[in-house]
Amino acid sequence: MNYIDEVRVYFNHIIITKNGEEIIHQVANDNCTEVVKVIDHYFRTGEIKLAKSIGTPYYTTLVSWLKQQH
Repeated sequence: MNYIDEVRVYFNHIIITKNGEEIIHQVANDNCTEVVKVIDHYFRTGEIKLAKSIGTPYYTTLVSWLKQQH
């Protein structure tokens, strides 16, 4: 929890280089479940992982995943 403000951008954004310029790019705006998973992983391990872009309805997926975790 100590560094969440500093690392949260890394869960769903990457830096790409285009024409020699670095640009911050959002992985997806429909991958909330995957973002929750990688934040949970960060809290458990301290390891930063990039969320996947899945493009599926995320509310039911998130509820199912949370039920399995707790």
